[in-house]
Amino acid sequence: MKKYLPALLAVILILGLAQPGDAGRREKTLRDELAYLAMLPDVQWVEFEKNQVYIGWKNKPPDFAEINHQAAIKGNKAIGFKVVVWSVRADQQGWRPGDSRPTCFTSAIRWEVDSTNCRN
Repeated sequence: MKKYLPALLAVILILGLAQPGDAGRREKTLRDELAYLAMLPDVQWVEFEKNQVYIGWKNKPPDFAEINHQAAIKGNKAIGFKVVVWSVRADQQGWRPGDSRPTCFTSAIRWEVDSTNCRN
């Protein structure tokens, strides 16, 4: 039993560090880190919910896929958790997964793109 005690204490410590307010802090950090998205000329709006980012596009710029990829990676680096960037048409404000088909999505974890279907 004594040999398992350090591992047990480590698990208790880690679980104790994950407080319910952490999700709100992560969302605020994500919002602050990705505020530049709202200033892009082709972006109509940006919404945040936990580790999800929703972008409403007026037009699809030539570097559309790269913007999505970099936003996901930058958000992941900022909060240290998986981030998913969803891109939809500007007229779909308030869209959430399951409402309809998005234009594309990109997820990032461990500072790299994990999954995407975004294309230029």
